[in-house]
Formats: sequence, structure tokens, C-alpha cells
Amino acid sequence: MGGSKEKKWKQSIEWNFQSCIYNEAMISDVIAPSPWKIYSCHNGLRIFTEAPDWGFHGRNSGYHPVMMAVSVIEGTSEDIFQTLMSLRPSRSEWDFCTHQGSVIDHIDDHTDIIHVKLYNDRLPRGMKPRDFVLQRYWRRENDDTYVLSFHSVHHKTCLPQRDYVRASLQSGGFLITPVKNGKASLVKHMLAIDWNFRKWYPCPSSAATPLTISLLERLAALREYFKAKDGNCSSEPIAMKVDTKNEVTKDNKRVMKHVMEDKAAKDISNCTSLTDMNDSDDFFDAYEPM
Repeated sequence: MGGSKEKKWKQSIEWNFQSCIYNEAMISDVIAPSPWKIYSCHNGLRIFTEAPDWGFHGRNSGYHPVMMAVSVIEGTSEDIFQTLMSLRPSRSEWDFCTHQGSVIDHIDDHTDIIHVKLYNDRLPRGMKPRDFVLQRYWRRENDDTYVLSFHSVHHKTCLPQRDYVRASLQSGGFLITPVKNGKASLVKHMLAIDWNFRKWYPCPSSAATPLTISLLERLAALREYFKAKDGNCSSEPIAMKVDTKNEVTKDNKRVMKHVMEDKAAKDISNCTSLTDMNDSDDFFDAYEPM
């Protein structure tokens, strides 16, 4: 990708991720006042939706509300992060939505582009399978909290395919926070998706919400996966190295500044905020094993 395109997607991730994760989006337990409203409980997951007063005011008709699932998983934040990053066949042991996934471009030491195809067995009858081209960004905090964010991008090597309809992930990601002295993790998964229904499709919003929830429910499957493995998950280790690119660190200060504000609210004395990033903060390579 050229310099101008790289600048574009960096600006895009800033808008998208800030629209998804702001002030109290990641409080360890969602309390009022909050941008979240409880929607339902599925498979032991609390499902939240963006509160109207926070999400919809002043938005255009193409805006899709953010939904969030919350769960505690019996695994270290690093193990959970590595499992979420892996696109190897072992992913099928917990991810019942992803049919195929591959890395199609490596942008820098903490950003890549992936192509993901979904199964169509959860789609309404007659609806074509969906796929995504996503930019992934990840980082680790000093307290071993991992942040993993996604949003849709265009890529010249992965144009829309004949048998798939390209859906758009407007914003989303994971926050993986250690709890129980690091033996378990509080995991929050957020998604705002435009499923790209045809204009004539009857009541697209009523069909979109269950589809988004089905993706969020993978968090319950991930929880059971770790429970069955009893902490002995064998995800392929991700190659890691410190990133010393000051310009990347500087750009992403603004992108991530709201992500950790809940940590300040939870424990202001022990929190390392993303707004206070410095050159010693860790960024990591994540290469998909062959």
C-alpha cells in the first residue's frame, strides 16, 4: 500500500475505533451512567448494545450500533490473545463462524490485513455468504492487557468475490484484561457491522442483530475451549519483537486514547493509560505461521 493509502487507513482506524470504544466502553462491570444498555444474555454472555443517547444522536442512516459481549475466561491474557490472532485450522475448535481466514498483507510490526470468509449456515435463506477484508491492530499494555482492534478496508489483492458479498466491519475489537492474579482474563468483544443487505431486503435491522450476536457468541465458545483445555492451549506462539517506530507510536496515541479510560476509573493508581504511551511501550510482530 502506498504512503497516501497508509495515511488514509491510519486516519480511518482512528475514527472507527474511537466510535466503538470511548470513555466507559470497557469498564470492568458496566454501570450507569454508561454508553451501554443490556440487550440480552446468551450462553452465559451478557450482551450489550450501544445506548441510543450515546450512539445514534447525529449519526447518518448508514451508522450501525456497536454491540458488546463480556465474559471471564480461565486463561492468561497472552494465551487468549494468541488464540484470537491465530488463523490456523485449530481455530475451528472454537470459532464456529469463520470458514477460512488468511493474512494477505503485513503493514508493520503491529498491523496487518486479513481476509475472512464466514459460514453461511446462520444466514437467512437465500442470503449469500459474507466475507470481510480487515485491518488488524494490536498492542500490549504494561499490565499484560491486550488490545486487538479491527475495521474493514479495501485491498487491491483481495477484491470482492463472485460467490460472496463483502460485509463491512465499521469498528470492533477485543480488550483482554488479566484478573485473578493473571490466571484468568476479562474479555470484552465489540462489533459494529454493516452486513450489506440489498435495499429491498425486508427489515434488514431485524436480520442484522442476530447475525452480529452470533459472532459475539464465539466468546462463549472460546471460554469453553479454554475450560476444556484446562489452561493447556497449544496455540502456535506469535513471534514478538519491540517496535521502535516513533511515528507509528505517535499516530496511535490518538487512536487508542479512549480504550483504557475505564482502567483509570477502575484503578487510577495502577492504570497505565494508552494516552500516556512512551517509547518503552511494547509493540509486537504477529506473523501467521505457515
